[in-house]
Amino acid sequence: MIITAVAMLELPMNVYYTVNSCLYCMVTIWRHEKYQRFY
Repeated sequence: MIITAVAMLELPMNVYYTVNSCLYCMVTIWRHEKYQRFY
């Protein structure tokens, strides 16, 4: 029961972390492209 609860909690956290990493990466690339146009 406890192991199942931990597994259920870990999965959303892993997905959340992956999505956040992807968004951060996209934002970083977008800002880099944006600033490169100005310079």
